[in-house]
Amino acid sequence: MLRCLLVAALAAPPPTTTPAVGPAPVASPASSPSTPPIAPPPVVVDASQRGGLELVSTRPEAGSVSVRDSKGALVATLQLQAGGRAQLDLPPGEYAIDDTARGGRITLSVEKGRRARFELTPAGARGSAGEPLAPAMASATSGPEAPPPRRWKRVVAPVLSAVVPGLGQMINRQPGKGVGILFGTIALALGAGLMQRTGGGTDVSTRGLASGSYAGEAIGAVGYGVLSGGLQMLYASQIMEAYATASGLRAPEPRTRHRVALEMTRMATVGQRPGDPAAGFFADWSLSVLGQVARRFSVGAGDLSVKQGQGFTRTTLQGGLRLSYRVLERSRMWLGVAAGVILQGSFGRSPTPLVPAGAQAPAGQGSFAAIPYAQLDLRFFILSRWSLNLTPRISAPLGGPRFFSGPGPGGHDDRAVSRNALTLELGTGVGVYF
Repeated sequence: MLRCLLVAALAAPPPTTTPAVGPAPVASPASSPSTPPIAPPPVVVDASQRGGLELVSTRPEAGSVSVRDSKGALVATLQLQAGGRAQLDLPPGEYAIDDTARGGRITLSVEKGRRARFELTPAGARGSAGEPLAPAMASATSGPEAPPPRRWKRVVAPVLSAVVPGLGQMINRQPGKGVGILFGTIALALGAGLMQRTGGGTDVSTRGLASGSYAGEAIGAVGYGVLSGGLQMLYASQIMEAYATASGLRAPEPRTRHRVALEMTRMATVGQRPGDPAAGFFADWSLSVLGQVARRFSVGAGDLSVKQGQGFTRTTLQGGLRLSYRVLERSRMWLGVAAGVILQGSFGRSPTPLVPAGAQAPAGQGSFAAIPYAQLDLRFFILSRWSLNLTPRISAPLGGPRFFSGPGPGGHDDRAVSRNALTLELGTGVGVYF
């Protein structure tokens, strides 16, 4: 009898329990327990072709984020809580991520086997790309991965680009880009050289400020200014780009909260001068040091330079005050406005003639000018701390003439704008932010 009961008990099915009635729990990303589900559902991608997109929030409040593909189709929408984090697996391509709360948009490139990162910060939205996926995710991909950037290239590539434009790109395995930069540099240099040769006048040039050939001479000076400025910008940008590529930096994060900015700028204009030719190209290299005292607002010393005339016949010292405000910040680009004044003191001496013993030599000539100006600041970032700057400016010297760098033909101090003359200048340069 006991044996029969044991056999029946072993043969009976295990007891079952009925789950409590109620809504089923919703799973959230493992890395962010507070993040609600993503809608539409996460994209299902072949493991051998996937890339990663990490969404992070460091804001004290929650923020809504939407992800769209290159065709504008909605891929995912989610609400990131304070300190929240989520991970998406996406096909390689370009994706636009919107900061719905503040209206910003960042475009990131998702690559196979690599992870792009989008972050909501108190200052705004930021994006970066190029980091390798975590080992657990990377091991699921098939096919050989691109080798990580080599450290020695971070130094060698920009140095080679500084010596021979485009050579750093060739070292970074971008031969087409490198050759294009090299030929572009040569073309701009030749064009600027040809335009500069016309600066000494032509066979049809006539003398004086009322010269009938002034228009043609002015066009030649403008052409030289544009080509030489373009050459300067191309040279600086390809050095920065060589370093960015060697370091694997694809999306710079401009230092919006920097404390100090240093700028090296060439301001250039075309002005009238006595003699032949009547139009001349005037340039002024200077250094500016600005401190950011409030969000988007900077103040500091601008247009610092020392100019020395030929034969040390004239020395010009200049410096001034500048106020600057950024009105627009969009990913790699800033747009700002600035106003300031340049104070310029010039001290000249004429070549000492032969005078009788005991006679007094002629006194030197000096002048002082205050040059108020207003300008636009357009900045494009290739690296997070370095920018290319384009700054058109309107200025007018008051109290005296404004001297520019270098003497004119024959060593005469004719590279000067007369007082009260309204002048349109174009500035090109670079900036670095700390």
